[in-house]
Parts: sequence; C-alpha cells; structure tokens
Amino acid sequence: RKPNFHYDPVIMEKVCLFVLFTLMINAISRHIRVYVIEAENGYDHQQILTGVSPFLYWLGHFIVDSCLFAIVYTYMFILCCIFDFAANIFKDLLFEIVLCFFVTIVQIAIIKRCFKSKNTANSTVSSILTFSLMLLLPVYLRIQEEIPQFSLESSFLLFVNPFLAVFIYQIQIPVGAPGIYSILFGQLVIFGSIFFCLENRSLRKFVARTLHHSRRERREDNRRVESGGDIEMQPLSSQTKADDEMGVEAKPNGAKTLALDVDNIKKKYGKTMAVRGVSFAVDTNECFGMLGHNGAGKSTVFNILTGKIFADSGEATVSDVDCTKPAHIGYCPQVDALINQLYGREHLIVLAALHGFANPHKVADILLACVGMEKHCNKRFKELSGGQKRKLSVLASILATSKVIILDEPTSSIDAMVRNDIWNLLNTIRDSTNTA
Repeated sequence: RKPNFHYDPVIMEKVCLFVLFTLMINAISRHIRVYVIEAENGYDHQQILTGVSPFLYWLGHFIVDSCLFAIVYTYMFILCCIFDFAANIFKDLLFEIVLCFFVTIVQIAIIKRCFKSKNTANSTVSSILTFSLMLLLPVYLRIQEEIPQFSLESSFLLFVNPFLAVFIYQIQIPVGAPGIYSILFGQLVIFGSIFFCLENRSLRKFVARTLHHSRRERREDNRRVESGGDIEMQPLSSQTKADDEMGVEAKPNGAKTLALDVDNIKKKYGKTMAVRGVSFAVDTNECFGMLGHNGAGKSTVFNILTGKIFADSGEATVSDVDCTKPAHIGYCPQVDALINQLYGREHLIVLAALHGFANPHKVADILLACVGMEKHCNKRFKELSGGQKRKLSVLASILATSKVIILDEPTSSIDAMVRNDIWNLLNTIRDSTNTA
C-alpha cells in the first residue's frame, strides 16, 4: 500500500532553506562566547591598553570570525553535496548569506555587553534569532495582506533579522520593494551605526556626563520643591565648571609633564558615592601608593584612570592625555584579566606582540625566568594556582612600554620570596625607563 503523501518540491525547498538558515544562525551565535569571555575577564580592555586601536581590535575579531564561518559554510556545503540535499541553495544564495553573516556578527557585537555568561549569551542569542525567524515570518505575511505595497511602516520587519529578509524574498518579493542587497546593506548601515556609537569613547563619555548632570539637576529641583521653592539654584563655582569640562586645559609653556594628574574626579553609582573628589599627581620615575580600606574606591579610581569607566566629573590625564581616550598603560587589575583557555606563556607572547616587541617569545621567556615561572608557563591559565595567576598578571602589566604602570594589589596571594623579586623588578623598570 502506497502512503498518501504528496511531495511538493517548492514547499520542500522552503523547508530546506529554513533548516539551513537555522543551522547557520546557531553556528554564528557561538561567536558571542568569545566576546563575552573577553569582556567578563577584562581581557578586551587589556588588549586596548597595549595601544592597539579599537578599529584594529574589532577588525581582527571580524576577520577571525569570517574565517571560522567560511570553514563552517564549506563543511555544510560539502555535506549537502554528498547527500544531495539542497546544495543549490548554497550556490544561489552565497552573497546573501555572506551579508547575513556580517549583519548578524555586528548584532552580536552590539548585544554582547548585555551578558556575563558565555553559555547564557550563546543560548539566548541563538533562541532570539531562531524564534524571530519563526514568529516574525507569519506576522510579516499578515501585514503584507493588509498593506501589499512596500513601505517602511509595513516592511520594517525586513530590517530586524537578515535571514528573515532573505527567507521572505525567497517566498514573495513585496510589491515595489528594493532588491535584497539594498535591504541587507541597509541593515548593515543601521546596526553598524549603533555599534559605532556604543564603541565611541568620546560619545559615551558625553552621554554619561550629560545623564549625570541631568540627574543632579532633577535632585536639585526636587529639593527646591520639597522646601516650598525657597531654595534658589546656586550657580556652579568656577572649580565645578572646570570639573564638568570634557577637554584638558592647556598648560603653560615649559610646564612639566606629569605621569598622572588627577583633579577632583567623582564617581557615583546610584545613591552611593564611590569616589568623592579625589585629587593627586604622580611624577615620572615615582612610585606612588594609594591606601584605603575595602570599598573605599581604589579600584574605581584605577578603572577611571585606565579608561574602563568614566568619571562623572573632574579630570584625569596620563602623560597629558585624557584618560578617557585609548591609552598605552600597563595595568594589573585586582581581578586577573587573562583568558582561562590560553597557556601562561601564550598570554605574554600575545601581549608582547601587541606592545610592539620585535621578539615576543624571547621577552616572554625572560619575564617568566624573573619570577620562577618556567616550569608552569605551559599550563592553561585556569590550571594555575592563585599565586601563579597573579605573577602572570603582574608580568602582563610590566610589558607595557609606557610611562605609567598601574598595579592594583599586585602581590596578593604571592609568596614572600617572589614578592620581593617582583618589587625589585618593578624598581629596576622604574629606574631604567623613568616609568611611574
């Protein structure tokens, strides 16, 4: 008895296309794991502090992601050819799928800042992109029944998910719609602009300070209302106005350049004042220590000086350069900012290369010998003890060929003998290079 089954090649082709798009979405979504790992550990910030431009940093990421996607795409194409399953889709939609990849990878780079866990990020992004393909398709087709003519109001869903746009164009091209390449390039421009705004440090600083000033003005207004309007708004003092300026004032001719110049920086989280008007200066070739109890705001000050976060007001410069701009600084944070999956020696080689050393392998070996890490440098970072991890973090910071090295509790969890060796090494660097 023959089964009562009718084979429709058109429907089967659309089903194959949907399955392949779903597989590609899941493959591309895995790239967010690396972004989240670097952001969670602070390794992305460490790479920027080597002096590499954010453009080159992200260009390197996108090139590696593109190569990995090309391998996956080729592998899927070979399998489809072997099993004679929808191989024509890979050939006919090659350029559309490549554009879909670039749009999706930019979307991932935008939303990676919303996650702290790589597994949560991977599953969430994959689910969002897959379900948006499944759920928005009938919604779009329903809208097209009501408004068949292409317009931004009726076709805005085409600019949400690139795979959704390609899939819709394979089913039914909207009346008066532009070509699929115009839609995909439009998505690339939209999400690329969002990505640029989020990564632009000057713009982020401007927005952060504008929001801070707006909140301060609202608090003053609330106090005036609660007091029955008897309190008048006092004009900002000249010092406060100077604190609120975003630029750096010109110094007199012949003024000595300081390694660090911090002027009345403030940082507030909600109702908690983390940093309350801190000011200090560090000369070149000076060893400067900052003391304070737990929670006093020392690490917050260091994060401001290295450009990881922005102060609400005040100024801080590193060798006369605003600390909110990409700086070339050696930094050992309180929490080790290295990748668990890399070997100890690999970390130093990569960072030495980014710092511009001609022979990064030799530099890494010399530093490892200084702290007695030769026997443990070929272990993965996650396999090292707490003290060994701390040694690597200190070595990573002193790789910087800069005038400033910032160390946040550098010798915690390190034995007394090696601790003395590290301080001797730091003193040698300071005396021989005028580093503060």
